[in-house]
Amino acid sequence: MPASSTPTTAPPTVQQLRQHDGSVAGVSAALKRVQDAAEWNAVRIAELQAARSALVRDGTAEQIEAGERGERLAHILAEQLAAGLSELQQDLEAAYARAAAAHAQRLTTTARAAEERFRLWVEAEYLKHAEAIAEGIRLEREAEQAQAAAVEAWSALRRHPGYVEPPPTRAPPPPPRPRAFMREQYGRSFALTVALPSLKPGTAPVAMPPPPPSGGERDAYML
Repeated sequence: MPASSTPTTAPPTVQQLRQHDGSVAGVSAALKRVQDAAEWNAVRIAELQAARSALVRDGTAEQIEAGERGERLAHILAEQLAAGLSELQQDLEAAYARAAAAHAQRLTTTARAAEERFRLWVEAEYLKHAEAIAEGIRLEREAEQAQAAAVEAWSALRRHPGYVEPPPTRAPPPPPRPRAFMREQYGRSFALTVALPSLKPGTAPVAMPPPPPSGGERDAYML
């Protein structure tokens, strides 16, 4: 804006300067326009006041009246600009609050999407592994029962009166105990994992495997 006491075009109104789209950038731009207008108007008031003495001394009545009218209008504009600045400050605070709320909503949406991806992974991957572990436990128990039946059969055969112990031969190494093998593969977390309730709706939790035998039962179990 020109810093002249006799501008050729009327400056924009305060309402025009205050127009914005409600965003932080829009309100900040409007605030800058009003601040620039207030600075320009302050310079104009200073010029009018400086010219008042010369007009009173050498000017005509019409020039004096025009100068006084211009000074009054400049003071009115200064009050309007001050009010506009105050309102724009409030608008800027509201715009920042809206921007913060929008940012929080975006973060919430991102968090929910991440949670949904994790849920889908649990359904697709974790339950699949849990079912595989449960199947491993079933096969393990089946192998234990088969071994126990074989041990019992040999014990019964040795108790038979006509049984003759075969000569000792170099026996092949015994197969690994199923439970020891499973613990070796999965560690302590194996038993804890399979004991967790299934996350699939309507599916009962997998039972904990029975403890290994002890004492004499363990000796027979190792055969």
